[in-house]
Amino acid sequence: MPAYDFKKQFAALVSSGQKRQTIRATGKRRHARPSEALQLYTGMRTKACRKLVTPDPVCREVLPITMCECNCIVLINIDGKLIDDAEALAVADGFRSLGEFLQFFRKTHGLPFQGVLIRW
Repeated sequence: MPAYDFKKQFAALVSSGQKRQTIRATGKRRHARPSEALQLYTGMRTKACRKLVTPDPVCREVLPITMCECNCIVLINIDGKLIDDAEALAVADGFRSLGEFLQFFRKTHGLPFQGVLIRW
């Protein structure tokens, strides 16, 4: 059962059900698969660790996502399709705006970015 840790800024959104997706970089560990239960936490590996959602939500879908910048234009591709409403993606992921979303990804992961979009 995959467990995901959320930064403090997203914890309340996950707990309330407003944030029902996460974007994660492709890495060494496997990510969730559809129909698997997800454990969602904040503060993992600290004394402040707490579970955000009970009962555990079930993964609905996992889609490949890439983001890149070309001539000051950001291109976001989900499951092989270029999206046309990046602002909606940013808000669904817990950000106030596309600008804040892109700033977070530039700082945290860098662009280009390759990963998965996990929805529950």
